[in-house]
Amino acid sequence: MTIEDTAELRIGGGHDNVAGLEARKADRFGEGEMTIRQLVHNALRMRPDRIIVGEVRALKRSICSRR
Repeated sequence: MTIEDTAELRIGGGHDNVAGLEARKADRFGEGEMTIRQLVHNALRMRPDRIIVGEVRALKRSICSRR
């Protein structure tokens, strides 16, 4: 499973068992934002063997620690 701010990684080579998640900003009404932190949380629920977080531009303490 890959998690990215902007989808750039091309992993898989024809394998069907690779999933990619991409962060997005809120729309003009301030709704629909999906942060890297939320994606990591959701990815952990899917119980993947591996999670690759690609190019974290603004590493925040909240990503690396639990609340």
